[in-house]
Amino acid sequence: VRSLYSTIKAKNEIIKKMCARLGVECIDTEQCGITGMKEVDFVDHLHPSVNGAKKIARYNTARFMAWFNQN
Repeated sequence: VRSLYSTIKAKNEIIKKMCARLGVECIDTEQCGITGMKEVDFVDHLHPSVNGAKKIARYNTARFMAWFNQN
């Protein structure tokens, strides 16, 4: 599991760099509050539960709304 997480983190950094280079917003859902692998947020330590999905949806919606309000 540790090596898979490292691979995902490495890809996440590449995506962030690509977004910065292209000048586009990068919404990093790792910042939404479900990275602690809490059982209430995941059904199998990989896929979000209903609770985890709600956190992702709220975070993404807030980021989208912030972007739309700026532009």
